[in-house]
Amino acid sequence: MPPTYCAHLARAGNTTVGNITRPQLLIDNAIELGYKASAVHAHHIVMKNAGLEFWTERYKYTIKAQELLKKYGVELLENEGSIARAGDEFDNMSWALNYADSIHHDEYARYISNGLAQAVDDALDKGLDAKQAIKDRLAGWKTLFEDGKTFWKQAS
Repeated sequence: MPPTYCAHLARAGNTTVGNITRPQLLIDNAIELGYKASAVHAHHIVMKNAGLEFWTERYKYTIKAQELLKKYGVELLENEGSIARAGDEFDNMSWALNYADSIHHDEYARYISNGLAQAVDDALDKGLDAKQAIKDRLAGWKTLFEDGKTFWKQAS
């Protein structure tokens, strides 16, 4: 069985992953919602799996977000090769509470895709680096995730 992404994060010990130890705030949230502490997982901000239901919003928006990462050279971290290419730049990973608050649903995928597209458009309009704009947006979301925020739900 291949190592989990959590194991990759712990092994990498890099600075862009954020805190290698699962944040206590998220563990407390998990337990309060009736989940085990292990529900706090290494989460792909742009989901690595769009699902098989290509007619859903989740699929459409996840693919769009993945395409933006690929176009601007930000690793999705979907396999061993992508993890190796990323080196110590795990921009698309964050600790998050799995299962809760529609984290893998249509609303989330739409918010992430639209947010990345807006970051790219704003950067290009200003003559700035689109890759850095994507990385900055992911970093902002990473902070919100690790603070236990459901930012994609508050925007609806």
